[in-house]
Amino acid sequence: VTTHLKSKGFDINGLFINDGSGVSRSNAVTAEHLTKILYMMAVDSINKAAFTNSLPIAGVSGSLRNLGKGTALENNFRAKSGYITRARSYAGYMKTKSGKEICLSLIINNFNGTPAETKKKMEQIFLKVYELF
Repeated sequence: VTTHLKSKGFDINGLFINDGSGVSRSNAVTAEHLTKILYMMAVDSINKAAFTNSLPIAGVSGSLRNLGKGTALENNFRAKSGYITRARSYAGYMKTKSGKEICLSLIINNFNGTPAETKKKMEQIFLKVYELF
């Protein structure tokens, strides 16, 4: 994976992939890495449609079926979610209020409060992003 990313001009500093599970504490991926990969898939991949269509839709399907339900996020945010003890993440594509399509990633590590409270706070951040862009 890192060899392929390097061949595409991707900066792999700070990127550590030690297993394929994605949830190992020995892995390290930043929100910037995720966003850049999303961008690469959107503009430079013959698999763009298949990849995008594989992502759950906020308020509708998969791990995002309850995120943003009944809000502006519903049907406007496709993302992959991630969760492990004290860490939660989302990375995907949003169609904003103005109609722009953007890539975004948000990772929260070592949070206080419950996972449900953290998920709700992240939803509020996504709603702000939706309004701003």
